[in-house]
Amino acid sequence: MLGRQEANADQRDSLATSLLRSLLVVVPIYALIAWNLGRGYQGRFDISGPASQQVASSFAAMMIIIFTITHGVGPVFFYRLFFLGNIRKRLPASSGAHQVISAIGCFVTIHMTIWYGIPIIALAVMTGWWNFAWAVGHILLAGRGRRRWALLEHGSTALALVLFLVFFRADNMYPMGIVVILFQSLLLTLVNWKGRGLWVASVPDG
Repeated sequence: MLGRQEANADQRDSLATSLLRSLLVVVPIYALIAWNLGRGYQGRFDISGPASQQVASSFAAMMIIIFTITHGVGPVFFYRLFFLGNIRKRLPASSGAHQVISAIGCFVTIHMTIWYGIPIIALAVMTGWWNFAWAVGHILLAGRGRRRWALLEHGSTALALVLFLVFFRADNMYPMGIVVILFQSLLLTLVNWKGRGLWVASVPDG
């Protein structure tokens, strides 16, 4: 009984820590966007035109959820399958498979950077470059072994916010945007809880 209580306490601590990590990413980005748009920033894309007004709210919300999960969250676990460091350790030093595994890892890293980098840049173009500066700064300051994970966090969050801006328009950042923040914070908390250890513990940078 005591062991079960300790396990439940550890799980709660893990979830609490995951929530704090997700809020550290989501809240500053949203705050910077709201501040910049509030100052009258005009992005390079029209995110308040008639096309976005014609989309039903229920359909828009469904699209945001689906694409955030499939294009933002799903790849967090999918990309991890292609980093084969543990397999490489078991192979003889002279094995040519070492080069193949390294090449696969290099290609996937480039692809992953593009996949998650584009939403970060798109969000900056739409809403201002302060959130881009925060994303880059956070990724660099994350330290060796954690930078890939920071990229995944910021990329998935940027994707959710870009989808929101496309479907709901910039002038809905409040109060409708709060719903996206809550949704993304919850989703990123679960991803941190279940996925962070796959990257931070076993896929070092460089």
